[in-house]
Amino acid sequence: MSKGKKSSYKDQLKGRTEQNHKEKDSGGRGSSVINSSKLPEGAFFKVKEGKQTIDIIPYIVTTDKHPKLSKGNIDYLLDVWVHRSVGAGEDSFICLKKNYKKACPICEEMEQLIADGQDDDVVNALKPKRRVFYNIKDAGSDKDEIQIFEQSHFKFEKELLEEAESDDGEVIVFSDPTDGMSVEIKGKKASFKGRDFIEVRKISLVDRDEQYDDDIIEEAYSLDALLIVPTYEQMRDSFHGLASDTEENEENEEKPVKKKSAKKEEPEDDEEDDDEEDAPKNKKDKAEDKKGKGGKCPHGHAFGAECDEHKDCKKCESWDECSDAYDADK
Repeated sequence: MSKGKKSSYKDQLKGRTEQNHKEKDSGGRGSSVINSSKLPEGAFFKVKEGKQTIDIIPYIVTTDKHPKLSKGNIDYLLDVWVHRSVGAGEDSFICLKKNYKKACPICEEMEQLIADGQDDDVVNALKPKRRVFYNIKDAGSDKDEIQIFEQSHFKFEKELLEEAESDDGEVIVFSDPTDGMSVEIKGKKASFKGRDFIEVRKISLVDRDEQYDDDIIEEAYSLDALLIVPTYEQMRDSFHGLASDTEENEENEEKPVKKKSAKKEEPEDDEEDDDEEDAPKNKKDKAEDKKGKGGKCPHGHAFGAECDEHKDCKKCESWDECSDAYDADK
């Protein structure tokens, strides 16, 4: 590592950080769609109880699968929309419409349900959720390898970008290799249905102990290359519970990885397990679950059941309490 060198990537990274800052309020929740069979053991970063410090490492886009950038560009995250728990196999697929503006069979089904006047709860279960992936280095670990960190856009990236707002209105380019900042996260124990897990509850930007050279970017995983992009037919058949005879997508040269298969390949992670409990749940059931647990929404919505589903949620004074109740019910 070295200090004081100006990164040749700073302008690109600043542009991406500023653009993501503008889009930070369009968040959601999601699920893993990374091809873990291409990764070594221990490639996924785990959140632990207490404080951890990580450095986000940018990467070079190497394929046409990145939803926003072309080959050769630099990004510090992979930000994708995901349909979760699809069909009897509970597969996860990135949304072809939201990510690539292509026909998506699940979105088509959702639009048909809306046209038919179907209940909002059924429609919401089909909506794609937003998920983010990063290359990171664990600043508190003796190990020097780069790992992949997966989080909800709403619960992590949005909060991170808000932390990156400087007092003078500029955006802090925290991922810049030679002039960036570390991200301090605080993990806290939580439980759901008798199972304990650890989730990120606080995010802060802190000065790095040491900066990197630009060439650290070449060591990072090309996250777009690990992204599994299904065909329309694969998504359709999975959604309807059909055995697909579709050949491999020649462009991507890989088939979607089912959630169960991916879990066997990935290290056990309490936070990822918790994410799997984040399957959409209708508002009536959520509200029923909250009876007797306290809390009241000042705007008349279902407390702990409709967190981040209304415009009122963004500046609500009870958001933290409501979010905690929502997370406990995932």
